[in-house]
Amino acid sequence: MDAQQVEQLTKDSQNLKLLYVEDDEEARESTLTTLSLFFQDITIAVDGLDALNTFKKGHFDMIITDINMPNMNGIDMIIKIREINKNVVILVLSAHDNKIYFEQTIKAGIDGYLLKPIDLEQFIDLMYKSVNHINREKELLDYKQNLEQKVEEQTQKIKEHLYTDSLTGLFNFVKLEDDIESGKFETLIIYDITQLSLIVKQYGRAFSSKLLVKVARSLEQNITPNMRLYKLESDKFAILCSEYSHKYIKEFCEQILAYYDMTPLDIDGIDLTVTFSIGISQIKEDLDSTINAEYALSNAKRIGRRHYFFYDVDDNVISEEKEVIKWLKITKELIEKDAIFPYYQALLDIKTDKIYKYEVLARAEIDGKIIAPFYFLDAAEKLGLMSSITRMIIQKSFRFFSQNNYEFSINISQRDLLEGYLVGFFEQKLELYGIDPSRVTLEILENVTISINGKQIQNELDNLKNMGFSIAIDDFGVENSNFGRLVDINFDIVKIDGFFIKNLAKSSKDRLIVESIVSLARTLGMKIVAEYVENKEILDVLIEMGVDYAQGYYIGKPEDHLI
Repeated sequence: MDAQQVEQLTKDSQNLKLLYVEDDEEARESTLTTLSLFFQDITIAVDGLDALNTFKKGHFDMIITDINMPNMNGIDMIIKIREINKNVVILVLSAHDNKIYFEQTIKAGIDGYLLKPIDLEQFIDLMYKSVNHINREKELLDYKQNLEQKVEEQTQKIKEHLYTDSLTGLFNFVKLEDDIESGKFETLIIYDITQLSLIVKQYGRAFSSKLLVKVARSLEQNITPNMRLYKLESDKFAILCSEYSHKYIKEFCEQILAYYDMTPLDIDGIDLTVTFSIGISQIKEDLDSTINAEYALSNAKRIGRRHYFFYDVDDNVISEEKEVIKWLKITKELIEKDAIFPYYQALLDIKTDKIYKYEVLARAEIDGKIIAPFYFLDAAEKLGLMSSITRMIIQKSFRFFSQNNYEFSINISQRDLLEGYLVGFFEQKLELYGIDPSRVTLEILENVTISINGKQIQNELDNLKNMGFSIAIDDFGVENSNFGRLVDINFDIVKIDGFFIKNLAKSSKDRLIVESIVSLARTLGMKIVAEYVENKEILDVLIEMGVDYAQGYYIGKPEDHLI
């Protein structure tokens, strides 16, 4: 226990008014012995109702209360007191460590929770923080009341508090951002203590807090005069350096890693060897140095412990990660704003030489520019929002095709099939728009049928076929394709992937593959669609092979209207 902390607590708490609520006389007397060491002004209430009435009559800086009490329990009392005063510090002292009690008190708005019997070290730590908070709030109130006289002095105190990490006394993230903006530094280094969470689990938070303080003090001893040290959130520290060169920063990082390898930190008699992952970014006006250093830190962690990584704006991995994050945000906004809508691409019936059907394709619009699905579908999958896009497309395309007699197809994802909402959703839309399901084809990728949830997916496909929908296997011929899937699953339509169609007029190998697919599909009684038909030469070959339908830019590009 920190004697200085106890001395400071004793001093700071003397002028505070405490309301202590406890119905058990023996427990009350025992706890009062401890409380009296710090508080001179203590008012006792014997239950929640008594405490509420007492609170209404006077001013109190702090309330310490039990939970289970007659007349009104502690949780109900806290809720009512919070309606009167949102700022008074309320601590719960209870024999109950039940999760439900803990969650209820948190929701009620407590500032701390202690278990009986009192652990003196935890009690001192919590009381120290609570009293500090109360006195800081009082100082702020005094500052407001005496603004004209104390403005310069108090503004400086608040600024120092704003810029300072309360645990280590180092500058904090706010100060770091200000110093980056100052233009005085060229390099940002972020240090992440590896596996601090395991240390917390093994030794507790109080122990890990002491460790963080020790790390702060030792880092202070190891930085050079052209550096400034900061404490960030959780287990992270940062250093700003006025110099940027790979050699200089590399040597410094290796020095830090070597120092902690050779110098265990003594925490309460336990020697701990600290290791770091380190991310480094150059500070430039056109770069977000903090985010870049975090990216570099993430890469260092992937390499393993005791590694450092320099952010490189030209690094493809980092650029791709940033692009992914950008589109995650954009995609979420597109879905929230209902800004994804259908385009329609025509399919030609080769035998009649007429358009008979349209495939519905998702598009988005940003600032008047049409965005292809390549940019937002992967992001939607990562966000778990693919079914939201599917619902959007179904709703809008059903409304559109209710005004004509064309057949149309809609792409269905694996997530749609696994979420199990399609049957009910389609039933609603078929009835609402008067669409006959025989007009609708549901297109799925072949890899969907070979997922680990294949049986569940097959059941969902059977249910949709029983409703009257046709089922097409899309992009057949690539990735995991095998002809056995056409036999195992009762598809109505096979769509041959454009990879084998685009060079069909010139490639004998592609021609053999397409002929094989066409032959098997014919044997199984399936219709055949060829994608990526870009010119008349390809179409002529498909006519010769006996393919049923053609789709591609030669037939028609995706449009927001029918051709």
